[in-house]
Amino acid sequence: MKNIYLILIVFGLLMSYAIFKEDTLLISFLFLISQSALGILWLNKINKGMFFQDFRVFFICTYSLYAVFLPLTSLAGLISIFKEEMSSITFLYGSGLLGFNVINMLYPTKWENKIKEIKLPRGTDTILAFLFLLIAYSVYYMHSAGISVFSLSNMSSRTELGKAISQSWIVITFIVIVTTNYLIYLYPALSRMQKMAFLALVVTYCFFQISLGNRREISTILFFLFAYYLTQKKTNLKLKYIFVLLVLFIGSFYVTIIRDENVRSLTSSEAFEVVLVSNEFIYPIQTTGYIIKDDWDFRFGSTYFLLPVQVLIPRAIYPGKPATLGAEFVEKTFGSDYMGFAYTPISEAFLNFGYFGPFLVMFVLGSFFILILKKRKDGLDFKYFILYCFVFDFCRGDFSSVFYALFVSYIVGYHAIRYISRKKFKII
Repeated sequence: MKNIYLILIVFGLLMSYAIFKEDTLLISFLFLISQSALGILWLNKINKGMFFQDFRVFFICTYSLYAVFLPLTSLAGLISIFKEEMSSITFLYGSGLLGFNVINMLYPTKWENKIKEIKLPRGTDTILAFLFLLIAYSVYYMHSAGISVFSLSNMSSRTELGKAISQSWIVITFIVIVTTNYLIYLYPALSRMQKMAFLALVVTYCFFQISLGNRREISTILFFLFAYYLTQKKTNLKLKYIFVLLVLFIGSFYVTIIRDENVRSLTSSEAFEVVLVSNEFIYPIQTTGYIIKDDWDFRFGSTYFLLPVQVLIPRAIYPGKPATLGAEFVEKTFGSDYMGFAYTPISEAFLNFGYFGPFLVMFVLGSFFILILKKRKDGLDFKYFILYCFVFDFCRGDFSSVFYALFVSYIVGYHAIRYISRKKFKII
């Protein structure tokens, strides 16, 4: 309790200093981190512990990570872009967390630390064979496209990899992820031989994706595994788990370095400085700045209700299908030859409803999370952990892209797995 009082005193002094200096960016930044801390502390009080496997806690942590990087580097003088807009951008991210916190305070819902009874399907070996075929096809796909696989010393650049990726690759990747995660969910009930075969497949696939320079695909599996493991053990977030997360976080930056030829040629200190101001936690929040600066027209909710349906329709059937918000942003801001640029839910919320958008959208999202938890009072199932592992993607993407990922993963992938699991095919 004394530590909390000390933190409040320091925070009050910083806020007083910011107001005295009329530093609007510092004021907005303090507002942002105060909402982040408030959200974590409130959920910690409700759950009687720091349970990282509560997807509300995971959301606040991920959201905050993406939100603080750009204003923090700006305050440190490492980045000088959006000087006029930076305080507004930071305030928008703080107001989004405010909306998320308000609904959690209005309807305090305890996270239940238990999993429903797991029933092993009769065709588990069939699922393992299915995963093997998916991974084998993925390796063949990239090798036939001329991309180096299973080699860390000769990694393809992001541009080369981007040219090789097609819609079929994206769909297959989502199905690999959901199949892997489903077998993780079944893992406690698998036989010893099945566990060994599954572990061999997972290690192979993870090394394959690392050799491509991909982190997103592996992280989705790791988030599922981490949340599921903590829930199985009925434990909260301990120091050793924080250490593991920190190692993985630093490792993700290392992948950024080794896949970029320009960065690889720099010294360690130079590479660190470049990665610090040029990484996936810096770029997404910039979309909000460009939208404010370029005065985009408001969409009034169309990106939440119309665009997700349009994105599901194949372009062969719907040639005029609009691009995702991320692709549209790149085209309007940098031109068609520029590589991809991640979006954020706050950029989309502002694009639809202006300055009130982040509060409103995050309020609705918090309501959805609470509804999911109330429906799972008797225990968490596979669907909960699937939603959990895509929270990170949600914080760095637009709604239609995440909706597409969930649709392919759950409606297509999971139901395909459920169907083939009825077919008994003994291999182990």
